[in-house]
Amino acid sequence: MTFAEFDALPENEDWKRELIDGEVYEMASGGPVHERVKGIAILKLAAFVENHQLNACFQSETRYYLPNGIDVFQPDISLVLGDKLDPKGEGKITVVPDLAVEVVSSESAQRLQHKVRVLLDLGARAVVVIYPEDRDIYIHRATGVERVMTSGTLALDDVLPGFSIPAAVLFEGI
Repeated sequence: MTFAEFDALPENEDWKRELIDGEVYEMASGGPVHERVKGIAILKLAAFVENHQLNACFQSETRYYLPNGIDVFQPDISLVLGDKLDPKGEGKITVVPDLAVEVVSSESAQRLQHKVRVLLDLGARAVVVIYPEDRDIYIHRATGVERVMTSGTLALDDVLPGFSIPAAVLFEGI
């Protein structure tokens, strides 16, 4: 399927839709645990960006029409550093986010791994994958994968120098 064909599909508020390797995949909206973890991550990242007055555009559930021409991803959370986006917010986002965060609730391992690989191959600095049920976090980078256990610290110095939080914070209240 092409980007134009994908865009012509009718909208459905109950489903998150992505184009992965030219095929459409729909995922149900996240449940309470998914949304709680995502909300905490958004608050922590947004506060850091604001407190450090970074030149960054912070996104949630935003579609990225990737430059490979076959993928449209919609990460749970994403961050684009610098002036790569249209300041008026018009048009499609055709850049690769510097940071993507996925909170896993229903996605297949194969599709998730494909998304991580594509984002890193196209230039993302890091892709953070959070598994609320297992209380595990994996930070994928071009150089490898780092597992962060609940007792550890989520640090993203390569994307946001100085950003670190106790991993357990992401799982508070669940």
